[in-house]
Parts: sequence; C-alpha cells; structure tokens
Amino acid sequence: MAAVPRITQEDLAGRLARHGLHLSQPQIAKVENGVRLIPDLEVPAFAKALKVSVEVLFES
Repeated sequence: MAAVPRITQEDLAGRLARHGLHLSQPQIAKVENGVRLIPDLEVPAFAKALKVSVEVLFES
C-alpha cells in the first residue's frame, strides 16, 4: 500500500521521531526491503506516522 501523497523515507523518519521512534533513513530502507523487522513496540509509532490504524499495517 502506497501513501497518497507519497512520502520519502526522510519524511517518515521525521514523522516517526515526532512519535518517539528515532530511525534513520537507511533503517527505514531496511524495513521497506524486509531486512529489518518492526518490533511490536514500534508498530503504533509507524501507524501514527502513516496516519493509519495498526490493523491496516497487517492487511495483506
């Protein structure tokens, strides 16, 4: 699922930081490429940063 409008990895890093999760752009790239998993404790920050519900992140 792509964000509309699209956001950059750097934008996402900034949004995550505002929600207390400090990830660099390279770390976010690893998440996108499946190299770095998102621990359960980080999922709510990703949902808030992406302005979606946690459930949406688990839809296939």
